Amino acid sequence: MNKVYYNSTNLNLLNNILFFLLFLWLCCSCSGTRHIQAGKPLLKSNDFSFKSEEKIPNKSYLEYELSTICKQKPNNKFLGIPRQRLYHTGKDSTRLFKKVYRSLGEVPILFDSSLMVKSAQEMQYYLQDKGYYEAKVNAKVDTSRNKKKAYVNYEILPKRLYRVDTTLFISRDSVIQQFIKPLAAETLLKEGQPVSLELYNAEVTRITAYLRNNGFNFFRRNYVSQLRGDSSDYKVKLRLEIFPPSTGGTHQQYKIGKVFMQPNFNPLELLNLKDSLIEGIHFLLDEKVNDLSPEILLNKITITAGQLYSHE
Repeated sequence: MNKVYYNSTNLNLLNNILFFLLFLWLCCSCSGTRHIQAGKPLLKSNDFSFKSEEKIPNKSYLEYELSTICKQKPNNKFLGIPRQRLYHTGKDSTRLFKKVYRSLGEVPILFDSSLMVKSAQEMQYYLQDKGYYEAKVNAKVDTSRNKKKAYVNYEILPKRLYRVDTTLFISRDSVIQQFIKPLAAETLLKEGQPVSLELYNAEVTRITAYLRNNGFNFFRRNYVSQLRGDSSDYKVKLRLEIFPPSTGGTHQQYKIGKVFMQPNFNPLELLNLKDSLIEGIHFLLDEKVNDLSPEILLNKITITAGQLYSHE
């Protein structure tokens, strides 16, 4: 049978910890609202109730996202003790323990009706950006009998989610028109996807990257229109336009010009170098130093003259 031995140092440390926790609990065992004035209740909880005629996709994640929008959140706990109690205990304790309590405690979160209303508004905007364009969020507060505790409930009415039916790409730029078909083939705005701001932003990022990697060096996000569309039975026929340059004409496509390669480059040295054209690459070589073969370097060079400019 194995025996476990405890030395006096470990026992003393354990006793001290247990004593501190017991002392902490006894000091904080008084009501957490003893210092709260009537009419300025302590926020105890933010709850969410969903009302919808159809199943809400990823409901638990949606509730989490909405909870992060709340402008006020109840005080946290430390070892099961509300941190606002530690804060008040620190105010009433001796100088010896005041610093410990105040470091562990939190200033009490007192309910603010204006922040509740603002939270509900931002939740509604968030739902609309997700594709719930008819969403409503109602907020109400219940208080305890002594008016010192507040319980907030956000009633979420998302209504139905608008989804993509079709997506039409158009452009008045004759050069860009050549890229409409490959752009449309890889769109993120596919049938059945939610018509959301997040998905739209991802699509604009994709279009911008695609064109910039195909020679359109100065193409920017603002050349892609906002989403437009017609809806029927919560299905949307989308139109996405790629605008020509604001100065008129068409977007300019750029290609790589001459490619120069100088081994052992040193900006502090001015050398009389020999220009050798090998497979379209200009090698600037110092005939006195021949420690690198152009043929070896060719295998490492991935750009060539005439190639479309790319940001990748």
